[in-house]
Amino acid sequence: QVFRTNSAPSHLIAPLSVQPMASSSSLLLCLGLCGLLAHVPHAMRQSSSEDVMDDSMVCECKEVKSVKDCPDYNIKKNGFPPGFPHYYHEKVQSGTRYANLCCRMAPNEKKNRWSKLTSSFVVQKNKDRCLEETRPLENGCCSLAGSTQIYGGDFQLFLSSAKVYSMAHKKMLPSGNPTWKEYEKKSNAFIEIEGISGAKTAGGKTIQASQLRSEMEGIKKLIGGDLQCKEDFAGVAASNGACKIPLAEPVCCCKTKNLDMGPTVCLEMPCAPKENPLQLAATGLNKENNGLYVRGYTPIWPDPFAECPTQEGVSFVKARRQLSKYTCTHTQKKAIGATFHVHGGKKTQDVCVAGKFDLPCPAGKVKYEVVKGWHVEGHEFSCPAGFKSNLPGDLEKDSRCHCNFP
Repeated sequence: QVFRTNSAPSHLIAPLSVQPMASSSSLLLCLGLCGLLAHVPHAMRQSSSEDVMDDSMVCECKEVKSVKDCPDYNIKKNGFPPGFPHYYHEKVQSGTRYANLCCRMAPNEKKNRWSKLTSSFVVQKNKDRCLEETRPLENGCCSLAGSTQIYGGDFQLFLSSAKVYSMAHKKMLPSGNPTWKEYEKKSNAFIEIEGISGAKTAGGKTIQASQLRSEMEGIKKLIGGDLQCKEDFAGVAASNGACKIPLAEPVCCCKTKNLDMGPTVCLEMPCAPKENPLQLAATGLNKENNGLYVRGYTPIWPDPFAECPTQEGVSFVKARRQLSKYTCTHTQKKAIGATFHVHGGKKTQDVCVAGKFDLPCPAGKVKYEVVKGWHVEGHEFSCPAGFKSNLPGDLEKDSRCHCNFP
């Protein structure tokens, strides 16, 4: 049988020496060898790492029992290629059952007919399973990229899983046209909300996963991008146990209007006295004794603001001293000195038992101290929209924001 072709071979091949009386089998061998060499993949013809590899690589997967059978990178010296990444996929549906897959990139035509029949790897329809993975972890530790500038130290989270991408993935290479260099390396780990398993603060407080997950959107806004680890998967997996958040207490959050206020305000309250100055009568006297010696007496004044709330919302706390300056309008003589004596009469003291008080606020108002900042419930690590904070790298940081009230 004679094979004919109308097209020239795609590559120049050195001519083979053929004897005039060569058999038909020799001719077939020549034609077969020429055809094979003409279709060697581009990846195998060129050694430059800058050659575009996208069209000459395929994704192939095999079933494994667990992630332990799918190392992060190929560790076999005779594997293709040595050190190339693996991608693990857990519980992938295959017909009526689920299987764990370990996937890798390979040259498009690296397998001959026999190896295709004996290999446990199966070529996939597309490259998706060789471009990203979510790999399980045993309490890995992730240092959130960009967190040092915001929190003054690495914001570290315990992870039960992490997502990574091939550097050839469009997320890591938006321009496309991946080369060998991109296919042979994975990205640093990315945080997925469901992969967060908890954290500990610098003060030793344990933060539950549910609380952290609800706060990740706020943290993401502070970071200004994706929640990515400083480490690759191997670095996250190699936790040294010193995984913590660099905060001893929750973030302090402040409203701008509170920061612009003075230290105290007078708030109108129905409980406030209706006159100022205010006439008051003492409800009793405190006697100061020193053994059998009476040193003196002080009046006990009623609190005209006792019915007023100690706190108004979260922004105001009732001032502790509402009565200060007063003019005495009535006194009472009280004996002082030794209770029993031999010589002379007893000494006396004029004790004020009624007075007119100058109140710190106009009639009908109560003095409150302004709370500049507070720990907002459900916001341990970021403040709600519209609030200032005390975080070192927060764009909304305000040096006046503090939670050390009073």
